[in-house]
Amino acid sequence: MNDIAVKFILLMIILGVDSLMAAPHESVMTDFDIPYCSGDFEPDGDVDGSDLAVFSSDFGRTNCSDARPCPGDFNEDGDVDGSDLAEFSANFGRSDCPVPLSLATEIAEEQAREVWGENISSGPPFLLYDAEGNPFSYAFPVAVDAPDFPGYEEIFDAVRRVGEEYSRSDPRFYTEVENLIGQSGTVEVAVNWHDFPVLVVRHALHPYFLSLDLAIEEASLRLGGEVQLEYLIYEGPHELYYQFNADRAPL
Repeated sequence: MNDIAVKFILLMIILGVDSLMAAPHESVMTDFDIPYCSGDFEPDGDVDGSDLAVFSSDFGRTNCSDARPCPGDFNEDGDVDGSDLAEFSANFGRSDCPVPLSLATEIAEEQAREVWGENISSGPPFLLYDAEGNPFSYAFPVAVDAPDFPGYEEIFDAVRRVGEEYSRSDPRFYTEVENLIGQSGTVEVAVNWHDFPVLVVRHALHPYFLSLDLAIEEASLRLGGEVQLEYLIYEGPHELYYQFNADRAPL
């Protein structure tokens, strides 16, 4: 294989769903690159006059605390002053505010309990992206009838072991993974207000989440070290390419 071919190999993962997700490293699962709006107090997707009224009622307070919180104390220094006003002013007039993660989490937990009952546990959420690379959904993984969400190493180990016997297109693949780690599911909550609140409930962990980590592992082995995801190339509901980069070559 020549150098050019080596440099531009793409790992193709055969999948059975039609949405995209971000790299599911634990370091990025709760560190989302989404432009949240300081000042969308309602929240409703914009920072307008009603939010200004809330901020104005707080402005000048110097006794903000857990017992008496101030929504406008953005830097959490115990008062609502000029620095908070500057942050509010920078966001005033925005109409593209995403759904806050805290609200999405509350909605997802309520939906998960409604579907699977009270005996559930949750793993760290991650983002799903559309074909243009825009985040459209938070995904919340759920373990059913389990006091603790299984560790991701346990999940990936189960996927690897079952994958040695069954392909991902074989229905027995997901059945056997579930036999090893228990029943699981995913609740997706919209990032954008025009799609809010719940998009879909899946009775399985999101396959992209599992597949991408396996792709990262394979790329690390081939490139001999830490790799970085550069592109997701979507070619239909059954094909997704991951392009990685490392010090010596892309893959």
